[in-house]
Amino acid sequence: MRPSRTTLKSLVIWIFLCVYVILHEGGHSLVVYLFGGKVTYFNINLFDARMSYRGEFSNIQKSLLHIGGFLLQLLCEKPTASAVGWIASL
Repeated sequence: MRPSRTTLKSLVIWIFLCVYVILHEGGHSLVVYLFGGKVTYFNINLFDARMSYRGEFSNIQKSLLHIGGFLLQLLCEKPTASAVGWIASL
């Protein structure tokens, strides 16, 4: 028996959402590493995503750290837009 289109769309959306969350938290982690800090905790589960870090950061670096997740998503905007278009075409 073949899965329905709705089932496939749901599966693709869940996979896309997981990748999106990993990219977001990865963006925060990347900024920590770029400024010489250390990520001490990185956890992603069904309804929550968290990371903790150690290091000394200036106020500007802290600001970049907080928007780091969004910045990495911006860098991946073109592939993301392509994926959304592909999901819509299913």
